[in-house]
Amino acid sequence: MPDTAAHAGRRHAVHVVLHPGFKALEAAGPLSVLAYANRHLAAGGHAGGYDIPALEAAMDRLSAACAGGTGEEIAEADFALHKAIVAAAGHGRLAAQYRLIEQQIRMYIRSSDALLSGGAEIRAQHVPIVEAILAGEAALAGRLSEDHNLSEGCKLSAHLAAGPAPD
Repeated sequence: MPDTAAHAGRRHAVHVVLHPGFKALEAAGPLSVLAYANRHLAAGGHAGGYDIPALEAAMDRLSAACAGGTGEEIAEADFALHKAIVAAAGHGRLAAQYRLIEQQIRMYIRSSDALLSGGAEIRAQHVPIVEAILAGEAALAGRLSEDHNLSEGCKLSAHLAAGPAPD
């Protein structure tokens, strides 16, 4: 994405700290790709529609992980669902952009998931998005996806701004 004045106003930075002093993610690029994904989702996907079986399988995997998996298993299934939504859309440019930043997205998801109370909350965030896609409600799916990405980004930003927990 070109670094123009028009784009500069839309750039946001989020830094994930894995341990004190280690800056792991600068999410200006990932947030731009996620915003593009949300717009594409809201537009109804590629003309061929979504790969529904792959999307359902990814949601089933997340549900199973949330029901009894470890934090790492939940985060991996969460990431896999996000990736499946992008892949299922059948949009080559979007998939290529997502591949460029998927490691940053993976860290962003792991960090965000760690702030939540557990698997039930994580699953509950994703069910309405997937249900909207499956129901063919593209605009609703795009809006829910954008709300999800923004709310989790704000939670993570607030957590990081608060600094490390006292010993």
